[in-house]
Amino acid sequence: MSTLSRWIKLAIIITLTSSLGWTSAIAQQSRQRYFPETGHTVSGEFLDAYERVDDPQLLYGYPITEMFKDQATGFYIQYFDKARFELHMDAPAELRVKLTPIGQFIYNAGPALPSLDSTQGCNFFPETGYQVCYSFLDFFKKYGGVAQFGYPISNFEDRNGRVVQFFQIASLEWHPELPPGKQVVVSSLGPQYFDVRGENPDLLKPVKPDNFAPHTVIKLHARAFPQTSVTALEGQQTIFVIVQDQNLFPVQGARVTLTLSTPQGGEIQLPSPDVTNENGITKISFAFNAKTQGLAQVKVYAEYQNLDADTITSFRLWW
Repeated sequence: MSTLSRWIKLAIIITLTSSLGWTSAIAQQSRQRYFPETGHTVSGEFLDAYERVDDPQLLYGYPITEMFKDQATGFYIQYFDKARFELHMDAPAELRVKLTPIGQFIYNAGPALPSLDSTQGCNFFPETGYQVCYSFLDFFKKYGGVAQFGYPISNFEDRNGRVVQFFQIASLEWHPELPPGKQVVVSSLGPQYFDVRGENPDLLKPVKPDNFAPHTVIKLHARAFPQTSVTALEGQQTIFVIVQDQNLFPVQGARVTLTLSTPQGGEIQLPSPDVTNENGITKISFAFNAKTQGLAQVKVYAEYQNLDADTITSFRLWW
């Protein structure tokens, strides 16, 4: 075999190996779940890790970014409301997704509450020299212990009138106003650590789901404004209405109705309802005839499936 032929064969092998590796990486990310609550998607091994715990929303919250590569470490990461995932490709498959010790990174000692002299109802951790007690201990044990939260790195502290305890990976809060059994809450440290790291704020922006993910609307937002802000007592007006979902994506097919209130009092139901277009926008025109100067208010009501939203806009009747 000639030298040229050997080089060609080697190039083909390298190309195929690289392609197979890329295909494998794509396959690992093929399973995905879109979260309409925040407008982000969790995929592949991150999704496996997220769904592996009994109550991921309780422990991790919703994703607040997409997966992206951390330039400082080279790891792929993803932020959640209560956690940060890291993908370590050199680790065994079941250990590739690790939780960033964000509690340890952002902890600053706060006002300490009186220490507990009794060890009854507490577990002491010599690794860090702190103990976990009472309902915090019950929660700690129930949801994974050290593997899930790390070791405690503080005693009970007073944070804005609330009892809080920090761990290496998370912090726990006591909410006495919640029902029994739900009074221990995992703190939302994800956004705090995002800010501490100086991450790009654009990463927090919702990402519209692809064509294969359902666009689930769970909340409506309505905005409205008049075409003419100052008018005569009699004339024509057009109201533009924008309807968006919880992530400010346009909602098509929302039913919009308007009610006009003039300065002389009383309300007038305006023309038949209209529906929003693919951009979440509709405009409704109507004639009016007022008797006095002043502010005319337009109440806007939007409906979509079993959701609704309302807002108010106005224009001034002047001459």
